[in-house]
Amino acid sequence: MSSNFRIQLEHFLKTIDVKAEKVLDVGGLQYPITRRVKSWDVKEYKIFDIEETMKERNADYVGDVSRSLAYHESIDELEDEWDVVFCLEVMEYVFDPIQTLKNIHNFLKVGGTAYISFPFIYPSHPPLGTDYLRYTEDGVNKVLRESGFKEKEIVVRRAGPGRRLLKQFFDEEGMKYRKDDFSLLDHIGYMAIVKK
Repeated sequence: MSSNFRIQLEHFLKTIDVKAEKVLDVGGLQYPITRRVKSWDVKEYKIFDIEETMKERNADYVGDVSRSLAYHESIDELEDEWDVVFCLEVMEYVFDPIQTLKNIHNFLKVGGTAYISFPFIYPSHPPLGTDYLRYTEDGVNKVLRESGFKEKEIVVRRAGPGRRLLKQFFDEEGMKYRKDDFSLLDHIGYMAIVKK
């Protein structure tokens, strides 16, 4: 059974029509984007991922998206090439979000679009030793701005049936939260649609 977190992502993806010359899927080995969107009219689709963990699948480009592109001699051709970049369920695994987002910015052609997911409330999960960061909405806006993205739309992922327990949990733990907008208490993550 899929989590509410995953279901919201898949519903969001089903609203996207992808019509482009070139699409790059960062971290897409496990769940390639091609059949997850509303429509797909793409001439060239490539996957950039870490060293492969699944023997039956191969990434077109292998490397660490959080490292400087100068580190990756074999992928310098990625810059300024892509009409659309997807980076889904990856940002919790990168230790340097600014460098990662600068790389994604550099991958895009001028006017290109990136779809990037950011977790906020989600437990630590496998692979062990690689789950690093969570992002508030302010944090998402800040790292995107610092990485060079100007135009953006943020879509909130909201808690489902457990939302009624979040305020109770925060209260019982004595945690402080914004009292001016209780709707923020059910934010569990964000989808960013950004343009170069």
